Amino acid sequence: MKKTKIIISVLLVVMLVTLALCCVGCNNEEKNKSGKKEYVIAIISDPQIVAAAEVGDDDYASFQDFNAIGQKMLFISEAILKTAVDRLIEAKPNVVLIPGDLTENGAKAGHEMAASQCARLEEAGIPTYVVCGNHDINKNPKRYMKTSDAQAQGLTVYEEFSDGTCSVRVPGVSPEEFTRIFYEYGFKDAVALDTLDAPVPVTIEGYTYSEVGTMSYVQDLPGSNYRLVTIDAANYYEDENENTYYMTYYGSGINKHASIKGTGYPVMTKRLLAWVENQLIAAKEEGKRPLVMAHFPFNNQMGDVVGQITDGIDNRMNMVDGYGELLQLFAQYGVEYTFTGHLHTQHVSTYVDTYNDIVVTDIETGCLTNYPLPIRFIKLKKGGATIENEYINAVKEEYLPAYIDDEEVKHAVLTGLQTYALDPFIYDNLLNNFDERINDGGEYALFYKVFDMLNLDPDDEHGEELTELAAYLYNDLYMAFMKMPLYKTAGKVSLEDICERYDVTLPKSEYESVFQFFIQVLGSFYKFDYENTGKQVTYESVEGQILRYGVFSIFEVIRTSELFTRLHAINPDIAESVISERFVEKLYKEGTIDFLCDGLITKLLSIIGPVVKDKIGLSLTGLTAENLVETLETFGGADTLFSILSQFLPGSYKNGAFMGVDINTLLKVGFEEKDGELVPIMEIYFNNLFRDIVIAKVGAGVLY
Repeated sequence: MKKTKIIISVLLVVMLVTLALCCVGCNNEEKNKSGKKEYVIAIISDPQIVAAAEVGDDDYASFQDFNAIGQKMLFISEAILKTAVDRLIEAKPNVVLIPGDLTENGAKAGHEMAASQCARLEEAGIPTYVVCGNHDINKNPKRYMKTSDAQAQGLTVYEEFSDGTCSVRVPGVSPEEFTRIFYEYGFKDAVALDTLDAPVPVTIEGYTYSEVGTMSYVQDLPGSNYRLVTIDAANYYEDENENTYYMTYYGSGINKHASIKGTGYPVMTKRLLAWVENQLIAAKEEGKRPLVMAHFPFNNQMGDVVGQITDGIDNRMNMVDGYGELLQLFAQYGVEYTFTGHLHTQHVSTYVDTYNDIVVTDIETGCLTNYPLPIRFIKLKKGGATIENEYINAVKEEYLPAYIDDEEVKHAVLTGLQTYALDPFIYDNLLNNFDERINDGGEYALFYKVFDMLNLDPDDEHGEELTELAAYLYNDLYMAFMKMPLYKTAGKVSLEDICERYDVTLPKSEYESVFQFFIQVLGSFYKFDYENTGKQVTYESVEGQILRYGVFSIFEVIRTSELFTRLHAINPDIAESVISERFVEKLYKEGTIDFLCDGLITKLLSIIGPVVKDKIGLSLTGLTAENLVETLETFGGADTLFSILSQFLPGSYKNGAFMGVDINTLLKVGFEEKDGELVPIMEIYFNNLFRDIVIAKVGAGVLY
């Protein structure tokens, strides 16, 4: 009996120990093989490397011309990536993902440099996975150097510059070479690769192209039950004329249609879509939790309005009106998270599928060499995921290229890279970008196009006056407004001065000039980190008020300028004074744009009359405010105007509401009884428009 009790006791102990070990095992499974309770995916996107050796020197005019219209710090792109890799090695995430645009111009040297940093991560025990972006192949890569050095080396000069520097072509990479360079970082031992034995000819809508395999692949993420489906949707194929095209599909069902797009846009063909679905089916059958990585976003990351009026839609894959086959496919097979880049903003967008009871979260990560130089840490755990953001504020001195000899720049990038990346770097680059637009085709070319459109000088008798007017528009209006100080400054007109003129107090802030303020707000758009920065723009916030009064001030700047006097001298049909002080006063005090105030609309019609007559053969001569309002009212008034606008923003106007806002709170067109008489009304309630549309609707995708 005693022996039996001992045996039973031993068995109980064994059972308890076994149970304890099982619990420990379960706990380890929950923690994953790394011993953490969460699975950490780190993301750096769009490093857009230009190898330091190919920059030559950031002072070269050839390199500055190349870099002028970007907001990326390409001259220290190597240093930034190396610094980011140091931080990742220190943080020890489970894996690192890089969603495309490893280089700026597809140069082989840039790809090899990026691969060397992937190797550092792998050596530190951090598996790393990459995908091709639209900047990585067939981007006409160049090196920037002294012309004399190029000639001495027997290199063919691509473009020469006045400072004695030039650009020369350098080797890029083919898809095959990209796969070889980054073989260890996604392609080696892949669960699946998208390959075709031979090109497949496809003819759609009269256009024939050869579809080939992509660099898409599937990997099981180490130490987890996650399966990563990586979709290479970059377009890098060229026809015999060196024009790059691809055929893609938008929409589904009866709304599906084909479209030919050029390089820089995503590729999603029926064949690739089927390949993706097959990989998701396989993941489901094998009990894997699918994740997806691609360069281009899957969902609208720029808000419903901005996504409609910019290329935000074209830069998404296979999407129409916020919905598409890919997101439906992801929801069907349980993809909860996708990781993308491309748009250079820090944003997260969700797709809700009620049928499958799932939310697909598209996590877009900003450009590593652009403000705010982000690193994301996605912490996946039972019940969901959290996102933590870090921002590089200094590069390590040992990584700086030798050509950086400006001590002020060196100090900025070593100690305050966030400030430098935003202001003056983005500030200067965006000014250059705007200048490029204005002067594309010659000095002040954009203004001359407007002059021609308005038919200002039909007899070519005022060439000298037009030249002076173009210079005046650029220097005395455009640049003067951009550089206008926000607050009182000796010898200069400020936004604060204009506000005081109309009994309005401009709220205090740390911003200095109009354009610097614009850059800071734009920086908030890039960053989307209001939890830490507190810079969310609302109607009543300091930023919201400055934006509103800044718009008002534009009318005052034009009113007090010589613009209409100069226009009148060239074309006497144009009124010498168009915007009145009473109009601006009403704008400041009531927030109303009154088109009939002091004959504003008829004076404006005198300017655009030649355009209307040329385009549709309608003469506006002699048209009065009453005639105009009566005509608009006859054809539906505000309802018709918003219906026309909705053609550019599909679905924005419905049942008397624009984007869900009653149009009667935004615009009034018609007649109203005043003092026993019917008087015409044509007003925009700007404050309502700004609060309910710009902030609440557009801002939902841009300002916060």
